[in-house]
Amino acid sequence: MNTVTPQAIGLSNFYGLNLPSHGGNPLRPAQTFFEEVKIAAGSLERFPEKIRNVARTIRNFVKPSVLTQRVTRLEKVGILDEEKRPSRLQMFAGGWIMLNGVIRPDFNNYSKNTGTSAVKKNWLRLLMQPASMFDPIGVFTATPEVIHEHLAQTDHREAIYDFRLYYMWEDGDKHMRELRQFIESVKDK
Repeated sequence: MNTVTPQAIGLSNFYGLNLPSHGGNPLRPAQTFFEEVKIAAGSLERFPEKIRNVARTIRNFVKPSVLTQRVTRLEKVGILDEEKRPSRLQMFAGGWIMLNGVIRPDFNNYSKNTGTSAVKKNWLRLLMQPASMFDPIGVFTATPEVIHEHLAQTDHREAIYDFRLYYMWEDGDKHMRELRQFIESVKDK
């Protein structure tokens, strides 16, 4: 298994590369709300893709073979221990705990500390990539690109878990390289 770290893919400072700007991002000047909405929504050409990603994520929730296949790949590369494979119910319970015990409190603290409206940021995230908001543990994610966008729009205490999710697909290293290219392409916008 490869060691998946921000430094391994050339990201010495991953944090703070949020899209759209949350007003506290030193990488880009503050924008008006309407500019942020325009950036988050993107072009109309991407709308069908966004809908397909939502549909794929929902399909992945209800199709047990998707979870089995992805967990098997994570076991194959050594990220998960085959003897400790979580059940589907444990995965859903883990998602609930992650959402309510980690994501929500961290996001609320972040919003409080930066003066960012949680409602505003979530609406902008929803416009950017709605599928990125449906799966708190990431194993049902539609495509690697949805993980790219999730990582770009969300501050992480530790993003290693998210990086390892790329190995649910056949060529995890390729997706890590694509993530780096994606971040390089958006960080100055």
